[in-house]
Amino acid sequence: MYKKAVWKERHYDSLAGTSQMLKERMKIMEISWVWGEGGPHLLMEKRYLDIWETDAVADHGGKESLYDKTGEVKGDYIGELTLQDGSFIVIHEEMDQTAWISGENGNGGILVGSISIEESFDENDFIETITQIPDDVYNETGIQYKIFQDELYLFPACDLGPGYSNPYNKVDLTPGVYKIKIIENYELCYGCFILYKFIKM
Repeated sequence: MYKKAVWKERHYDSLAGTSQMLKERMKIMEISWVWGEGGPHLLMEKRYLDIWETDAVADHGGKESLYDKTGEVKGDYIGELTLQDGSFIVIHEEMDQTAWISGENGNGGILVGSISIEESFDENDFIETITQIPDDVYNETGIQYKIFQDELYLFPACDLGPGYSNPYNKVDLTPGVYKIKIIENYELCYGCFILYKFIKM
């Protein structure tokens, strides 16, 4: 049904607004939550990681950095920023944490943004519930995201890249064009979420 995302670093104590009990439960969850110290989250192909890191530590002499530009992306809690011959996805900074739930054979998936999570959060019920939502329940974002590599990373923009200071997800998607659709406010008894569905065209 789904494929667990790879999570190399786990810094549970840095998750603001989460009880210690829930932090402990997160250590053994199948869902690998990503969080940082503020700013948006990014979904980026591996080929852009060196560019992101180099730009993050460079002296821009008063000019905008890539990080600065992510804050200017407008849209329905998600946007796309052009880089070289492609682009990367910017997830709105209002998300406390994000996670990737893969679809069948790397052909799409759901990027989850959490607004709030209660201690009663049931990840098995959550995964089963959101993976059964029909595509037509989602709304259009107008984004068609083209990827060239099958290895991407979801990480907070406050990091130099995946694996530096905060948790991240390794995301496997087959190359191609993906329509991104959204449910802006998906409420369950144990939390409130934004769902971004990547549908291969």
